[in-house]
Amino acid sequence: MQNNRFRARRQLFALVFTATMTAMSIVLARLLVIPIGDIMRFELGFLPLAVVGNLFGPLYSGIGYLAADLLGQLVLPSGAAGINLLISFCEVLTGVLMGFAFYRKENTLVRDVCAFGIINVFVDFCAMSTVFVFWFSYTWAAAFTARAINAGITFPLRVISYYFIMKALEKPLSALRNKILQSRTNE
Repeated sequence: MQNNRFRARRQLFALVFTATMTAMSIVLARLLVIPIGDIMRFELGFLPLAVVGNLFGPLYSGIGYLAADLLGQLVLPSGAAGINLLISFCEVLTGVLMGFAFYRKENTLVRDVCAFGIINVFVDFCAMSTVFVFWFSYTWAAAFTARAINAGITFPLRVISYYFIMKALEKPLSALRNKILQSRTNE
């Protein structure tokens, strides 16, 4: 009985935290954007959902990414594409990969480089190039070129911003993680 109550509280807290970070992600991804040329941009919307992945794992960060993408397109559309489920799938994949890479793991520069490197290669470059070809009618060469430039620019920016934000949040996140775990023993 007590174990079920703990699980219910933890799930409720995880959902509320994920919803809050999703809202923050929408603001960071839609309003605080750094354009890179005509078709690329750098945004910090991944940071709140990476924190979700760090605290609650791939399921919550994947769902948060999906919600942020769909709600962001509904509330603050960017570009003429509107809601694109292929791009949403790529966003979910990004969230899931960040959850696997960061869930309950120490923040190190090597881990961050590896995680964002994998995300850049498999999601930002391969998967998004495919979306550009089949959804936006790019040629393969144009899609790969655009995505390679985007990945080359955003990769170091993501690694650096995530590394330093997580270092700054290390103590508060550790205290939050301990509080979540402690509430189980107090039940």
